[in-house]
Amino acid sequence: PDAQLNNETNSIMSEISQVVGLGKIEPETKILSLASASGGIISGILKSNGDRVKAGETLIILDSETERNNLELIRNRIKTQESQVELDRYSIRESELRLDNKKRLLESSRELLKNGAETSRNLDDLETDVMLLDAGLLKSRASLSISDSKLKELRTELRKAQIDLDRRNLKAPVDGTVLNIMVTTGSSIMQFSEFCEFAPDGKTIARCEIDEMFADRVKEGQNAEITLVGNNDVIATGKVIRTAPYLKRKSLFSELPGDREDRRVREVWIMLDNNADLLFNMQVECKITI
Repeated sequence: PDAQLNNETNSIMSEISQVVGLGKIEPETKILSLASASGGIISGILKSNGDRVKAGETLIILDSETERNNLELIRNRIKTQESQVELDRYSIRESELRLDNKKRLLESSRELLKNGAETSRNLDDLETDVMLLDAGLLKSRASLSISDSKLKELRTELRKAQIDLDRRNLKAPVDGTVLNIMVTTGSSIMQFSEFCEFAPDGKTIARCEIDEMFADRVKEGQNAEITLVGNNDVIATGKVIRTAPYLKRKSLFSELPGDREDRRVREVWIMLDNNADLLFNMQVECKITI
């Protein structure tokens, strides 16, 4: 009897030409939950739910008075330091001219000493002056090097301050559609907390779950029809583009009351032939021809 039952079951399974799984409509890259890199008070919301935006467009502005003041302070410090660098360069040039002049005087005195027209004491004094001026020149060059380093540090601080200021503008990472702004003007937001649900531009897919009984019969490239739950009218068509390599517990609709998780499922991605203006997260039935 068991063998007969198995044969009948296998016969029925072999006659099945279509499997059905529950799914939902999503962007190909899934819906993104955008998070803020910094916390603060929201001073402006520039986009609304449903708006299409380009990559880099500002969605939300955080209060940035502290960052702007810090940026202005660093810019002023850079101007001051640039003046110091310029002053150090003039100091080096002055030291070089004094040294060159003293060296010429020393050479002249050496010639005079050979002819007895100069004293060795004066020559010693000139040699000492040349060494002092040479040491002063080295000191001025070291001072310029320190000033240059401080200027580079300040310019690095300026870039960081600019990044900090830019982070006060929460932007779209890619082209796409704003689905849900999750904050309001005047409210606060914590660092790394979510502020927007976002759908990147691209193809639309139906991500569905196929019961483990039929999971191994679903293959990439198979045709599929998408219908509303409980309705046979086809609202979209597509092809299976990906199948999960393992079975897992139900997850797409596990939040539904009374949903049981006594069987496992295989997740399947169906690329739709056209988007048909389907709403993201819409619950659908995916009928896959096997």
